[in-house]
Amino acid sequence: MVRTKKTNAKLNPATNTTKTPFPKGLAQPALQALASAGHEYLEQLSNVTEASLLDLRGFDPNALNKLRDPMNGIGVSFAAPNMSDAVPGFFANLWCEDRKQQGKAFEQVLELTAQPVDWAYDVWDRLLTQLSDKSNRNRSIAAQILCNLAKSDPAKRLLKDFPVLFDVVTDKQFVTARHALQSMWKVGCVGKKYQQLVLLALESRFSNCVTHKNCRLIRYDIIECLRKLYDATLDDDIQCRAKALIQLESDPKYKKKYSTRWPKE
Repeated sequence: MVRTKKTNAKLNPATNTTKTPFPKGLAQPALQALASAGHEYLEQLSNVTEASLLDLRGFDPNALNKLRDPMNGIGVSFAAPNMSDAVPGFFANLWCEDRKQQGKAFEQVLELTAQPVDWAYDVWDRLLTQLSDKSNRNRSIAAQILCNLAKSDPAKRLLKDFPVLFDVVTDKQFVTARHALQSMWKVGCVGKKYQQLVLLALESRFSNCVTHKNCRLIRYDIIECLRKLYDATLDDDIQCRAKALIQLESDPKYKKKYSTRWPKE
């Protein structure tokens, strides 16, 4: 029997006849979503973008992550996303391995997205995917940029995608979780519906972080986040709810510390 020599070179979808099955462990809803779109084996996925798969009902970022390594193992990858000319060229550097280049691109994108941009939806799905990336830096970057892009969301996609974004606030890497939490107030500035989403999520996090080793730091960041949201909106409801949260703190020292962000008038 002739053995086929393995190669790491990327396969050409047009000439490749190998049909590698999907990896074990892929959830049934994801498998059904792939089948409904006519995808039966890994090699076919080199013709589709990550965003197009995430649009399939039953297919989530977790399923996407389970496909990447098996695809890399056979030398194929997802198709490159279609981005408009409006997307800054350095956006792709957000996911590069060069830390200096990545950091520079991050600063540039944050500066650009401080104001509304018209290319938010060209990068939106990629950012959602990066929220569950194996790199905690990528997760942190994606969360912070999505918070900035909330103001560039006329279709109100973030109302649906907010739970996935807020999940990063409980990330296993505390620094990543903290960066995400400190940016959440920006989402609440967009409008009342966004504001209520943020308030409810922060109130819940304030209560359920009590067993976390960094509980008091998390709580301070939440109070700080609410302060920034109040300063941006001047909504008295935010002030009332922030002060109510402070009263939930049992340690007088920390209660006093939180209160420094809301001094008596």
